[in-house]
Amino acid sequence: MTVTANFECELATELESVVRGVPGVNTLYPTAPLVARIVGAIVSGFTQREAASDLVTITMGEAGLNVFAAVRVVGSEPATEVCRLVFDSIATVLAAHSPVPIDTIKVTVASIG
Repeated sequence: MTVTANFECELATELESVVRGVPGVNTLYPTAPLVARIVGAIVSGFTQREAASDLVTITMGEAGLNVFAAVRVVGSEPATEVCRLVFDSIATVLAAHSPVPIDTIKVTVASIG
């Protein structure tokens, strides 16, 4: 089963919104390498295709979807707790909306404070 580019864009946008709503998350950082972001912008410009969010990266792995997010954590909650909340929020959205299984969810705390 394949995932369409449009589905990836919509899902990435929804996940971005969900992650931003997690208490303790202050900022989302781009997870795709700079070169991939530049190429994606060029391709979407030529194809008139909606560009995927570069703040939550979704790729297809051998066993299913791989989702990556990098966040800045602020507040009194430990970064590990906020990271777990982000992971759980992503997993909940994927369980409800994804037509393919989840392979990996990776949440990185890129900055604290």
